[in-house]
Amino acid sequence: MRTIYFATAAVALFSVACNRDTHRAGTATDRTTTGVETAREKRPEYAFVRFINADATRKDLDLWFGDMKVFTGTAYKNVTEYTQVPAERHEFHLRMPGAVDNLANNSEGLGERKHYTLIAVRKDDGSATLTAVNDDEDPPAAGKAKVRVINAVTNLDDLDLVARGHKDKIVDGVDFNSASRYKEVEPPAVPLEIRREDTKAVAARLPGFTMEPNKAYTVVVFGNKGQPLDAVHVEDRVTHESARR
Repeated sequence: MRTIYFATAAVALFSVACNRDTHRAGTATDRTTTGVETAREKRPEYAFVRFINADATRKDLDLWFGDMKVFTGTAYKNVTEYTQVPAERHEFHLRMPGAVDNLANNSEGLGERKHYTLIAVRKDDGSATLTAVNDDEDPPAAGKAKVRVINAVTNLDDLDLVARGHKDKIVDGVDFNSASRYKEVEPPAVPLEIRREDTKAVAARLPGFTMEPNKAYTVVVFGNKGQPLDAVHVEDRVTHESARR
């Protein structure tokens, strides 16, 4: 069982408008940027951050930087668009909508033009935590796909990602509040599903989701141990050109 544990994260944000737009399962998040740099232009020092509300007890959450609201009312199981932020070390604050008290405060230094996913997760004691995953990966080899699993299911360890009807695991044994490494695979022609490693039972299905060549995916599993689980996938468009930047 090999997993990567989240690092807590927080960053400063440019003066941007509040972002209520969200991605649901099966949507694509584009990491490429627009605009043309010239030799005279100073290379911008920024990173990209998106937010997932994986806390089933807090249906809507705001993400702040200092006194600036970054994302407003992000609903449970939703994934925001990436937002451009300074590539520096600063704090994020997690709050209920309209509240002044912080549920979680975290700080992390961000690399220039790197991509990060911040996730609100409910811990076993009921408190919230704001965690982060580094999204920057090289594109998969030509004709292959990459996929990883984020386990946001409170108090449940050892989740596997498996192609329906197959015994071999694509991703193996992901513990609560952790993310697997990206796994490069030949895209299976059948839908994927999440299984519990202890019982081998199907814990969540991903209907209609089949991986395509030359794409990278993140599968997020939501819920609480002992209750029905849900899983969504996000497709991240990573081109060879943007990966070299």
